[in-house]
Amino acid sequence: MAQETEVTVEQVWNLLDFFNTHGVRALLHGGWALDALTGETVRAHKDIDLLVDGAERSRLAELLGEAVFEEQPHKLGVNFEGAEVDLVFYEMDSRGRAVTWTPRVLVRWAPDAVSGATGKLAGREAPTVGLQALYCEIANPVRKKAAMLKKNQSDLARIKPLMTPKSMREAEQWFPLENTRWNRLLWRLGVK
Repeated sequence: MAQETEVTVEQVWNLLDFFNTHGVRALLHGGWALDALTGETVRAHKDIDLLVDGAERSRLAELLGEAVFEEQPHKLGVNFEGAEVDLVFYEMDSRGRAVTWTPRVLVRWAPDAVSGATGKLAGREAPTVGLQALYCEIANPVRKKAAMLKKNQSDLARIKPLMTPKSMREAEQWFPLENTRWNRLLWRLGVK
């Protein structure tokens, strides 16, 4: 489902408030997280990206009901009050690392991904993925098309001033990988 209209900050807060009301911890990632962590909005958003514990998946599917328009093993696509929402689910592996297995990409969330970072959106504290996790999401080119890579270049210019050179170097170990048998094996063995 392609979103044609811009998503507003009010829609973001209505969604976050919905999750809070139902006791679900949802973290912004993507463009809205960047806005919250930098304290400024410089471009329009066509969707809302949220990271949610996979244990909440069935309950959320039930709560959201007919608003769910897409179901994949790693996410739900939802139309919430006219805003397109990607609910991406993570699970904790045996070593306590957050991971999302998509059909094409193995997302190994940086350790700060689910640590409880916050930023400001419209004067309110918004829950976000951690800064290093967001940097990994933006900086890695794996499986991204030209339009996304172009958008990510401007997003990188916004996030780099918040990062140290050391944290950027360390982040590279958490960049997403192609979802291949070999990479899954290396991840499970703790090599990657």
